[in-house]
Amino acid sequence: MKERNQGNLPVVLMAHLALTGSDITGQDDGRGGMEYTDIRLMGEGYDYLALGHIHFPQTLPGGRARYCGSPLPVSFDESYGHSVSLIELAAHGAMPEVRTLPVRNVWPLKVLPSRAVSLEEALEVLQAIPDEEKMYVQLHVRIQDVPPAYCMERAYELTRGKQCRFCRYKWEREVVETQKEITELDVDRLQTFSPSQVAAIYYQDKFQRDIAPEMLDMLEEAVKRVRSQEEE
Repeated sequence: MKERNQGNLPVVLMAHLALTGSDITGQDDGRGGMEYTDIRLMGEGYDYLALGHIHFPQTLPGGRARYCGSPLPVSFDESYGHSVSLIELAAHGAMPEVRTLPVRNVWPLKVLPSRAVSLEEALEVLQAIPDEEKMYVQLHVRIQDVPPAYCMERAYELTRGKQCRFCRYKWEREVVETQKEITELDVDRLQTFSPSQVAAIYYQDKFQRDIAPEMLDMLEEAVKRVRSQEEE
């Protein structure tokens, strides 16, 4: 690059990766995590390093590397302001001048309400949104174990005729203190249990409460049907 840049022009390097020490606020790295690269591996001699991949806008130490961030939020966890960056480079060797230009999002992503409430309370919040207000909505709901039946259909029905769009639920499970000891199972003991007994132990371990009797009844009925088909 030094040999080719006879005109002493500003040098811009672009890369799409996560650099060590960058702020990943709101970043969804649940699909396999994220690998990080040391900025020293990017070399030197550039005036500005334009970075992509991390959505939170930030200038890294040294002032020459920056994530402009996504111009619009792409997940409900990105609850910060979004923008584009205007970079001015006077000459090769000069420090970049950065101007942040906020982007007005006409369809914001909102988590409603801010704290987890019961399903019925959350649906009331959704219903109270003015018909003309545009937003994508994630309902913040507190549950004991599994999501209630038909909860998606109920939310979609409440947004019929509204400008807002219901997208998903943000489930927050209640933490229940229990004095019961979790049963430890080995292979020999496991073979002596029925499927419903195993399900009850698993449910207690996962949700810290007893499984509902009607759920056990459905499970036992399903096991009976499978066994009857195997015998035929």
